[in-house]
Amino acid sequence: MADMQSTYYSISDLISLKVPSSAEYYTKSSTLKTHLQSIQTNVGAFEMANSDSLTEMLLNLIGQQLDSAKQTRMMDYEDIRL
Repeated sequence: MADMQSTYYSISDLISLKVPSSAEYYTKSSTLKTHLQSIQTNVGAFEMANSDSLTEMLLNLIGQQLDSAKQTRMMDYEDIRL
């Protein structure tokens, strides 16, 4: 906490800031830590969820159809409907 106070005092000629009390600092730090842990938990749960979304599956199917169409273009006979 002393380092933080010295930082506040060293910039006091540039900007006026109120040095937070120790209780205020630790309360906000604790709240922030709880919030950060919640974010980490939610991100972890999201990453563990089903990674194949419907959009991803549709894009894969379209890619397979395009690959099939490319292969038919290499054949001697081409269907004009392709």
